[in-house]
Amino acid sequence: MSKILVICDSKLKIIKDDVIALSSSELKKNFRKIFQLRKVFYKEIQFYTYDISLLRYSEIWKFVLLLLRAEKRFLCDEKDNCEEVSWQEFLAKGLPKLISGFFISLFVLVTTWYRAAKIAKVVKKKPKKGIKQYLDKIAYIRSHHWVGTRVGGSVAHIYGVANGFKNSGIELFFISTDELELVDRLKCPVYVTSPFRLIRNLPEIPEMAYNRTLFKDACKIFDREKPSAIYQRYSFNNYTGVRLSLKYKIPLIIEYNGSEMWKARN
Repeated sequence: MSKILVICDSKLKIIKDDVIALSSSELKKNFRKIFQLRKVFYKEIQFYTYDISLLRYSEIWKFVLLLLRAEKRFLCDEKDNCEEVSWQEFLAKGLPKLISGFFISLFVLVTTWYRAAKIAKVVKKKPKKGIKQYLDKIAYIRSHHWVGTRVGGSVAHIYGVANGFKNSGIELFFISTDELELVDRLKCPVYVTSPFRLIRNLPEIPEMAYNRTLFKDACKIFDREKPSAIYQRYSFNNYTGVRLSLKYKIPLIIEYNGSEMWKARN
């Protein structure tokens, strides 16, 4: 009997008897495993993720599915969206996306370098002053491009920081790339600004491009919420917190909690 191969980028709800589950991280670490999988002809192959519209390296994963032998291939997500993958669709839409994404990335690199250099000059010239104003409302910015995270140290840490601010009598609202586990939206408003979707098939570039989207959306939120300080969980290639701090003349607190060496290797 033909089996169904599911490459999991997110946890499957139910695993049936005819399903063979394989984690996407396992394929990333051992790309030669594709040649082993090619020896089997599957009834169906699925790539299961949190949200198809936010899937990183989406066109590359489609190409991987096409390299494997199966009757049908699909991208599926937790929201029950399903998108069939075919050579015709990949050549007509996927390949042009990869090519256009490369040229857009060059533009993003240049504009990011220019913006970062400009911000650096302003920060160096700006006199350093102590915080004098009373902190009554904090904007917590979570700009990581991790989506669908339900457990782990970052979830508990974000909750702990938010709880600490609330217990100190400080109002708090979030601007995040995704919904936040353990955070009560009724007590702490959560504004979701999705990651940049036009470029998804190159490393680091989406994080750079996201600065423009996040700054634009955050300005509208800040005008309404009027925070007295910014608390940003450090994320790679993101300088939006600095721009917002300079624009609204309010303090910026950066939390660094991670290992860049480990991220680069994994």
